Amino acid sequence: MTGRKTLDQLTSDELDQLYNQRDEARQSAAAIAAQRDRLRQRMNNLADRWESALAVDEPYARTLRGEISCAPFTPDGVLAVQPYRDERNRPRWAFRCWGTDVCNGWLGLGHHREATALIERDRHVAEAHDPKES
Repeated sequence: MTGRKTLDQLTSDELDQLYNQRDEARQSAAAIAAQRDRLRQRMNNLADRWESALAVDEPYARTLRGEISCAPFTPDGVLAVQPYRDERNRPRWAFRCWGTDVCNGWLGLGHHREATALIERDRHVAEAHDPKES
């Protein structure tokens, strides 16, 4: 393969650029996951309406809900702070927001301590989940 460099041949700027590309890809994946979860919630809402509006089709609505197999949406289930190991096998903490109707989700990686991940979570909630904006 031409155009490939070994790790020893990369400059620090090139390595930073690769890390930034990786982080952007992870952010994109988080946004896609959040969209998927919002779609599942909308499907659950549709099943709820079917159960209420069409008593004749109640078994179908229950079947639909079973196929969705998604726990009901709760704000507590949207945010997560978890430990992980980075590419050099060092312990790190990540903050993850799965997204809501007012937020497309967020992924914050590389925190050295749980406390800094929690600070990022609180900042994200204050900025992106502001109840005044809902």
